[in-house]
Amino acid sequence: MRKYFFLLLGQFALLFIISFLFYLLRPIAFIFSILFYIILPVISSVLGYRMVRKGLNPYLTIILPPISETCAGFLSTMGIGPDPLPVMITFFVTMIGAAAGDVINKTQKKGKK
Repeated sequence: MRKYFFLLLGQFALLFIISFLFYLLRPIAFIFSILFYIILPVISSVLGYRMVRKGLNPYLTIILPPISETCAGFLSTMGIGPDPLPVMITFFVTMIGAAAGDVINKTQKKGKK
C-alpha cells in the first residue's frame, strides 16, 4: 500500500514540475504549444502505462496528470486558470496509456493459465 502511495506521489510531483517548467516557456507560443499539446500528454501516457504495469489501478493513474497540470497552471499564473484544452488532451491520452497497460497485464495473466 505504501509503495503505491509513493508511486502516485512521485507521478504527481514529476508531472507538476514538468508542467510548471513548461508554463515558464509560455511567452514562446510555438514551443509552448508543442510542449503542452504533444510532449506533456505523451509523457503522462507513458507514466500511466508504466504505473499500471507495476500493478496500480488504471483509474488512479489517469486522475493525477490533469490535476498536476492544472495546479501548475494556477501556480505559474498566480491564480488564473489554465486553458482547459491541453488538460483534456492530457487526460484522454493518459487514459489510452493506462488502458494499454491494463490490457497488457490482463493478456499476460491469461497467457500464464
